Amino acid sequence: MIKFPKQISPESFEFTSTDPLTEFSNKLEDLASRSRALSVSPNLFVKLLPGNEFTVTVKLGKSPLNSALFGFGTSVILKGYYFKSNLNATQVNLQVVPHYMFRVFFLILPIFFMVILFTNIPVGRKFPEFYDLVFFIMIVAPILLLFTCELSKRRLLNRFVKYMELTKIA
Repeated sequence: MIKFPKQISPESFEFTSTDPLTEFSNKLEDLASRSRALSVSPNLFVKLLPGNEFTVTVKLGKSPLNSALFGFGTSVILKGYYFKSNLNATQVNLQVVPHYMFRVFFLILPIFFMVILFTNIPVGRKFPEFYDLVFFIMIVAPILLLFTCELSKRRLLNRFVKYMELTKIA
């Protein structure tokens, strides 16, 4: 099994809410009903699932990253589950899951650039700096991909946590 970097792997978090379970559920339902309209803030789309589970994504219409890279879906999904904890508070377990294409690109991009570097491309004979450019892009592209994925994960998580007024469990 391939071990991917933390930036493109799913991460789990635990939060608590000061709201009782029913209030938290109502607030989440309100966010889900408001999320259908594109112009309503926050820019979150919430889908309620049975058994106190839900998913949260960024609305596609407003995110340039989603439109450019993931026109067919979303770049990051936040999966959540809430329940009443032992301390009479609402506990929310969240898992931030990046789109699988981040992992595919992370594996394929270096292979693609290695093939370009080690095959005899006619452009390389006329322009020797072509290989320098390919080598530079081969190094920068995965780093940029990791940065983009981490940024997407943090933005979605922070937006949801801020809106729902959650406190992280240490």
